[in-house]
Amino acid sequence: MSREDNDWLPGTRWGDAHSAYSCVHPMLQPNSPSCGAGNAEDWVMMSASSNHTGGVNVAMGDGSVQFISDTVNAGDPTVSPLVPKQLVSDATRPQDYSGPSLYGVWGSLSSAAGGESISVP
Repeated sequence: MSREDNDWLPGTRWGDAHSAYSCVHPMLQPNSPSCGAGNAEDWVMMSASSNHTGGVNVAMGDGSVQFISDTVNAGDPTVSPLVPKQLVSDATRPQDYSGPSLYGVWGSLSSAAGGESISVP
């Protein structure tokens, strides 16, 4: 196997900080299809994925590992902090949105900024 082939194996390029290697996006339910355009290293939305049937194992901030079902509520993936526009004061800065997750329980589990509190049995 060549070095180029090895660079594309899961877990081998996390230090590159490209979404394709080091991120998941909580607006996509676990094990749902990921999507990308153009240069997939930079313009991609990755779902959390696993070979486990029915969900993914997730490392939590407290160091525990929890199994999260593929059917976890992830809200509406078409919702944006820019719609309705009153969610952010500057439409060019959707990253300034700081309210509760727009992406259901799955989004809440992935966020500290909204102040959500979720208990996982």
